[in-house]
Amino acid sequence: PLSSMYKGQQVDLNFGQSSSGDKKNAKSMKLDMRFADDEDAGDIECVLEIADSSEYDENSHFYCRMANASRPGAASRLNVRVSKAQITQDCNTAHTQWIVMETPVPEEQVVGAARLLLGGIFDANNSGGPKKAVVDMLACIPDTQQQSVRAQMLAQLERIAVGQGAEILVIEVIQHRTDQQDWLESCGYEELGGRGCEEDGLLKATMIFEFHKNLRHAKANS
Repeated sequence: PLSSMYKGQQVDLNFGQSSSGDKKNAKSMKLDMRFADDEDAGDIECVLEIADSSEYDENSHFYCRMANASRPGAASRLNVRVSKAQITQDCNTAHTQWIVMETPVPEEQVVGAARLLLGGIFDANNSGGPKKAVVDMLACIPDTQQQSVRAQMLAQLERIAVGQGAEILVIEVIQHRTDQQDWLESCGYEELGGRGCEEDGLLKATMIFEFHKNLRHAKANS
């Protein structure tokens, strides 16, 4: 089954590398990457909350999230983008997968999560259009190291998308996260349009930008 294809997959995460690339004192550990199930819903919700609470520059005029005073004990005081109930439902929905990255046993702490929508691949089989996979949620515990959790997560998402037959991977980013937009462009993604954001708890009209990457071209050029 799809959910077990990558279970136990390990990826390298390097800590301590200086900006000059000196690896003398670098430490390396393994992160496990796998598809999530119902039991991971709480951990995924927690990662989303931590990522939301650490979003950069809340004083920027681009910032658009509304505080949620009804949840004073939560890791984030922002309105949660996806509820635990929705995550649980996603884990039991065809063509929707949550991918998590976690520290190895015995800790097994989830440090990154992403929701991968594969419906565009199957729609393209019927329409003859390009086969697209979409990541509409990508959240990681803050990591300032040069080799970051999000970079490892993105590499694995691209690999999974190719493995499922996708030609194009689309990453959606809310408009005030210009840091993520710059990062995706540095990873070979191109902004090609967007849509209005329909999330609750927004201060003003907000866009979701779509960043596209042709995975077939990237593979051919690698």
